[in-house]
Amino acid sequence: MFGRDAVLGQAWASLVQGDPVLLAGPAGIGKSAIWGELVDRARRTGWLVLTCAPAESESSLALAALADLLRPLTRQVAGLPAPQRTAAEGALLTASVDTAAAYRALAAEADAAGLAEPLSQRFEPDWIEACAAVGDLETARRVLDRLTERHERLPRPWTTLGLARSRALLSAAQGGDTTETVGRLEQARAAVPPHLLPLERARCLLVAGVIHRRARRRGAARTALSGAAAEFAAIGAAAFERRARAELTRIGGRAPASPELTPTEERVAGLAARGQTNRAIAAALFISPKTVEANLARVYHKLKISSRAELGAAMVRRGRADP
Repeated sequence: MFGRDAVLGQAWASLVQGDPVLLAGPAGIGKSAIWGELVDRARRTGWLVLTCAPAESESSLALAALADLLRPLTRQVAGLPAPQRTAAEGALLTASVDTAAAYRALAAEADAAGLAEPLSQRFEPDWIEACAAVGDLETARRVLDRLTERHERLPRPWTTLGLARSRALLSAAQGGDTTETVGRLEQARAAVPPHLLPLERARCLLVAGVIHRRARRRGAARTALSGAAAEFAAIGAAAFERRARAELTRIGGRAPASPELTPTEERVAGLAARGQTNRAIAAALFISPKTVEANLARVYHKLKISSRAELGAAMVRRGRADP
């Protein structure tokens, strides 16, 4: 697309100001690339981004876009008290029994529409997990067959991770020997680069840790769960991080808080260390002053300092700022 950087800059500036952005034009001019960059930049900034992108052939599926749109919100409800959590999970189609029924309906709609491969829908791994959680192993096995067919038809990173995670979950739920399936889960995780699907990679590590714990492999469980907690923390998946830490407490372990700064925290801290005001930092990074304040608070905590006056020296020690 001609003037891509200019279009990207204008679109981002509009979003920061709270204005809507519409990318229009014929196919093949780069709209999807700009949209993807905007989504990535918003997530790096710390925004909660809800997206849905069903293919045109899936436009008749009533739950397709809704399932896509609500998926990120499912990470936010795990820490609620039980009554509120149950209500929220039901509303978000994530309560175990309701989830299984919702996924069943979605699959039926896709099948009725004759869609052999609904590209934007990735629900089988979560459907299998929901079925395993309520003991519906027969349905879980059928869905696993469905996921296997999708992977064999068109292997993708999400099918690689989802298939390995689902096989490990089902093997554990059936009371079988999980050594082989956990080994394959770890191989699948290693096969997908860290920058791709970081949440799904961390979820694989969480499942491996839970299975190790239940098999009384305490050392392996502690390593996997500590790693999962750190990876969840790095991407802001707070609910999953709490779950990993809760699993750690069951084996007497404790996951240390990650001392590493996120890319956004690094940029904010670097500019602040050079004397930039919060407003100037916000303008330079296309974020709000409140987001700058929140990032600086996390930086102070991670660097074990208490004021902006200490930031310059702390960043010099890290090699991230000029003395």
